[in-house]
Amino acid sequence: MKVIEVEAVKDNLEKIIDFIKDELSDFDCPSKTIMKIRLAVEEIFVNIASYAYSEKSGNVTIGVDIVNNPKAVVITFTDNGKKFNPLLKEDPRLDIPIEDRKEGGLGIYLVKNSMDEYAYNYKKNQNNLIIKKFL
Repeated sequence: MKVIEVEAVKDNLEKIIDFIKDELSDFDCPSKTIMKIRLAVEEIFVNIASYAYSEKSGNVTIGVDIVNNPKAVVITFTDNGKKFNPLLKEDPRLDIPIEDRKEGGLGIYLVKNSMDEYAYNYKKNQNNLIIKKFL
């Protein structure tokens, strides 16, 4: 597993995206799959940068692993911010006009619908969000 740790601020988004792209470059990963992974990574990272740490900043560690049988990319996000499981967020109602919808939740909905598997756990005062995309 390759790992990068950065301060959880939006200015580090491109560094994270470059890291993910570099890790996927050695694999025959279709561009459509790379775009789905990029969108999910961007959404999760921006949420951590925006909400995990109240008034202070903190770090986020992102790990990328390629597994076999079946071949997949597994990306793990770990932070020491507020305990929060984004997967429990209610999916937005897409059947009603946008102006009548509650704010938020669309990004996590997109993550859930673009990744093949996802999981969350909280251990040792750390949020751990894992996403998996089959290659």
